[in-house]
Amino acid sequence: MTEAPDSKADESVWRSFDFTGTGTWPELWPAVLFRTERPDFAHFRVDPPAMAGNKLGGLHGAFLAGLAENCLGILFYAATGRPDCVTVSMAIDYPDSGHVGAPIDGEVGLMRETGRMQFLRIVLRQGDAVLVHGTGVLRKVTAR
Repeated sequence: MTEAPDSKADESVWRSFDFTGTGTWPELWPAVLFRTERPDFAHFRVDPPAMAGNKLGGLHGAFLAGLAENCLGILFYAATGRPDCVTVSMAIDYPDSGHVGAPIDGEVGLMRETGRMQFLRIVLRQGDAVLVHGTGVLRKVTAR
């Protein structure tokens, strides 16, 4: 992506959630651009790669689920600069389908936080279509 998702936005507020070169499976995806509006809420955008498509011409559900799970960690990353958390649970629905060739916009919101856990909600959209909505629980961990 060569420009900030909102051309009116100051590009300096958009940050990259990028796993390139980490040796982990999300490194195969393009970077996710995000901006936090508050410590408990962030918008994000990603251009789905061609490999995210399915045989029916839509976005594969496994890609959307993995993207949603990965993006649950954006607020923790924004606060700490590290992705040191693991998913304890996630529940999602797929109200509509999407396609490769158009960006996915999303938002993640913190509903509650304890000393070791974050309880979050997430929505992924493509245009007016809600592709995924759900909730997740992350546990904060110390990197090994």
